[in-house]
Amino acid sequence: GGALGGVVDYAVRLSNGTELIPKDTLRVSRDVLYDEAQVLGRAAGETITMRDMIDDVAYSIIRRLQAVNR
Repeated sequence: GGALGGVVDYAVRLSNGTELIPKDTLRVSRDVLYDEAQVLGRAAGETITMRDMIDDVAYSIIRRLQAVNR
């Protein structure tokens, strides 16, 4: 196994310059499980895990935007 991680900085502004969400940072990390005897298993495990992490970041930003609209 191993671990993957990343950091995303973001802010949201309207076209008129109004700040909806000030600069924020999201940190994500995941353990990657794979069969060490299979190189392809490792690559596939990392790819799936990275996609899941990207989805998690996107959903976090969407939830934050929804909270601003309430």
